[in-house]
Amino acid sequence: GQTTTGVGSVTAVEYLDPAIVRGEPATRATDIYALGTTLHRAASGVGIHGDLPDRDPLLALRRVLSQPPAIAPGLDPAIARIVTDCIDPDPARRPSTALVVAEAIEGLPVAGASA
Repeated sequence: GQTTTGVGSVTAVEYLDPAIVRGEPATRATDIYALGTTLHRAASGVGIHGDLPDRDPLLALRRVLSQPPAIAPGLDPAIARIVTDCIDPDPARRPSTALVVAEAIEGLPVAGASA
């Protein structure tokens, strides 16, 4: 009963919870998933599904639906933990709100700051 449309690139599918791609309704948990994927991209420079083909929408969707997301090697462990929590396959185990995620991020040590 829902249609997801947009003008983003094909690779923007990496930010969608696979539940949305399968046609399930959007929820707070699907937004938390998108927040986690965005944090991963911002912190690592790569997506949780690697490089998606930008000219083949079906292949991009197939990769998102068939391959589990992967945390980039070398990602700060504290950030990796937040991302992992946000993209947990069980939506009930994800952080309950964006505020919870923001507070976790706020609690991270600042790079280069001395104690």
